[in-house]
Amino acid sequence: MTDDEAEISTLVFDSKNIENKGPTEDEIQKYYEENSVFEPEKRLINQVVIPSYNEAKELLEKIKTGKMTFDDVARVYAGQQMIPYEVGPFMAEGFDPDIAKVVFNLPEGGVSELVQTPLGWHIFRVKRVTEKKKKDLSEVKDKIVEIISTKKFSEAMNEILRNVMQDIESGKDIQDIGAKYNLNVSNTTLKSSFDKSFYEVIAN
Repeated sequence: MTDDEAEISTLVFDSKNIENKGPTEDEIQKYYEENSVFEPEKRLINQVVIPSYNEAKELLEKIKTGKMTFDDVARVYAGQQMIPYEVGPFMAEGFDPDIAKVVFNLPEGGVSELVQTPLGWHIFRVKRVTEKKKKDLSEVKDKIVEIISTKKFSEAMNEILRNVMQDIESGKDIQDIGAKYNLNVSNTTLKSSFDKSFYEVIAN
């Protein structure tokens, strides 16, 4: 090598050489218990939409006083509009927030006050409530394994990188470092004003 050349030694990380045994059953169980995954509460609702506020108010009062049932009102308006009578089951998140706020504060079988939208005046009834519940481990196990495996791989990679950098800084031979951590060593000679070789670490 001439004076105007520099030797570049590159350590190449290959992900295939990083040992990753994956999580143990105990680790999976621990993650599941500490990071409980829940199925959100859902509501199945019925609705009637009435164009006139006064008429809607009168019908709601009849429902409240027992003079008409919600189904009686629904039958009156059945087929008169292109609005679905039954909606859901749906979660609060992702639904119209004004409507969700109303129906998620009603008990099963409860009837709402009037709610105005561009379509008219709505009366809602909560037909069914599906309570929030914790998902079974079997439903989320694959995802947990993926999360823990990714974390372990990242930790193993970072640990090797720290050790490699320490060995380089202490002046150890790059070939020995490569052999120690099962890394490939690539040597390239470049035209340069540098008067000595240096190490570069690349992670693939």
